[in-house]
Amino acid sequence: MENDPFCLIEGMTICGIAVGATQGFIYLRSEYPDACEVLEAAIAEAEVNGMLGKNIAGLGF
Repeated sequence: MENDPFCLIEGMTICGIAVGATQGFIYLRSEYPDACEVLEAAIAEAEVNGMLGKNIAGLGF
């Protein structure tokens, strides 16, 4: 997650679309504060760029 958090986000998004999920959860233990910081920044960037949230990539998902 620290080196390529977008891989996790993209994989969850693809799987979520495939199974019709409307939410996804990531459990991150408190022993990994650096990973948490990197992941939160990546999630925020993905939301700003339309890759998370409503209407992902303008495809209606």
